[in-house]
Amino acid sequence: MTRLLGNPLALLWFVLILTGCAMEDRALTLAVSIEEPAPSIAETLRSLLSQRGFSISVEAMRDPTEIVAAIRDRKVDLALVEESDLPVADVVTLVPLYPSILHVLFNDAEAPGDFADLIRGAKVYVGPLGGAAHRLLVQLCVDFGVASDRYQLLDNPWTVVPDVYFIF
Repeated sequence: MTRLLGNPLALLWFVLILTGCAMEDRALTLAVSIEEPAPSIAETLRSLLSQRGFSISVEAMRDPTEIVAAIRDRKVDLALVEESDLPVADVVTLVPLYPSILHVLFNDAEAPGDFADLIRGAKVYVGPLGGAAHRLLVQLCVDFGVASDRYQLLDNPWTVVPDVYFIF
């Protein structure tokens, strides 16, 4: 599984590796999340690699598990997988860029007493559904006894302002 999100040195390293490969077919398919910054990074890669004779087609997908399945099924050659910690036995990670740091941001003047207070009644953004932050939120809700109907998961943080951002 390939994680290439936001690190210019990693992108350069990736481009150097690919351009050094002796490949007969220089057409590749890259799967990315529909969420930024993955589409922007994919366009940067497409531009850099097209200068080196590669043709990159980009497939945007909503869910990290969909991207991992596309890799496993060999429907795509490469992928930028955000927030995926799903084990994939036959897929190699080229560049893991970020350590797993959980960021919990909330829109309130006063700190909540505990996790349940933070989540109950809140509009919550967790990044891609099926990603690490989403799965962790679900598990914490189970652990703290917060039913899924007590909070609202947002598809993206742009249409409605979240009360809580819960992201790695």
